[in-house]
Amino acid sequence: MRFNFFFLVCIVLLASCGNDVAKKSVNEEQTDNSVDTLTTDKKQSPFEMGLVVNEDPIFQCAYMHYRTIDGVDLLPYQQTTNDLIVNSIGITSEEGTKKKKVTLKGDGFYRNIMKNFIASYKVDKEEMPELYSYTQEDSVSIDEQYEDFVQLHMFSYIYMGGAHGNANDAHYLISKENGRRLALKDVVKDINKFTTAAEVYFRKGLQLAPDADLQEEGFWFDNGFQCNENFYFSDGKMIFVYNQYEIAPYAVGIIYNEIPISKIKHLLRFEF
Repeated sequence: MRFNFFFLVCIVLLASCGNDVAKKSVNEEQTDNSVDTLTTDKKQSPFEMGLVVNEDPIFQCAYMHYRTIDGVDLLPYQQTTNDLIVNSIGITSEEGTKKKKVTLKGDGFYRNIMKNFIASYKVDKEEMPELYSYTQEDSVSIDEQYEDFVQLHMFSYIYMGGAHGNANDAHYLISKENGRRLALKDVVKDINKFTTAAEVYFRKGLQLAPDADLQEEGFWFDNGFQCNENFYFSDGKMIFVYNQYEIAPYAVGIIYNEIPISKIKHLLRFEF
C-alpha cells in the first residue's frame, strides 16, 4: 500500500502593487485568526490547513503521518517514520537546558510551522523592505508495498531570499521488523561490488565515457565514485539521489542514478 500526499506548502507573497494584502499576511493577529483546520481524520486521511487573506491562499498545507487508532500504540517502524518527519523539519522546544521532543499529535506541530514561517518573513521584511517573497513547499509519501521495510519519501523546496531557492529530495528505508533505519550496508551484500555496478549506471545516465575522469567532468568525488545513503526502490529500480551541491554545482540540479534491480539482485539482501 502506498500513501501519496502533499505535506506542506507555505507561500508568503509581497508585491509593490499589493501591499495591503502583504501586510495582512504577516500580521500575527491576522495569522492566528486565519489558520483553520479544514479537515481532520484520526486514521489515515491527511489534515489540511490554509491561510487565506482577501480570498487569496498564501499558505496551504495537507499532511499525513501514522496515527494511533482506538488506543493501539504505533508499531516500531511507524514511530520511527513519524520521528523522521519531525526531525527533518528540525523543530524542538527547549525547557531550560532540556530539549523536549515534538510529537505529531493533533495539528499543533503543523500550526507552529506555519506561524514560525510567517513570523520569520515578517522579521526579515522589516529589515529588508525590498524583500519580495518567501516560499516553502514540502511533500511526504509513505510506501508500505515491500514486505521487509517501509519507505519514507520527503521532498522540500525553500526560498528565503538570495539568488535561488534550494530543493532537497530525501528517502529513508525503515525495517518493519524492528523499526530501525536501514543503511546501504543493510541492503547490499558487498559494497565494493555494488559500487562498481552502480558507477556503470551513473556514467550511463549522465552520458559519461567509461574511462572519463569524474573530477575533470565537474563531480566532487574525492576518492572515486561513491554511493550515498539516500536511496529507494521504485518501478523495478534502485534509485540513488544526489542533492544540489552534494557532488556537483547547483546548476547541475538533483542527480538521480537509476539501477535496474534485475542487474543487481544478486547483490541485494532482500527479494523483489
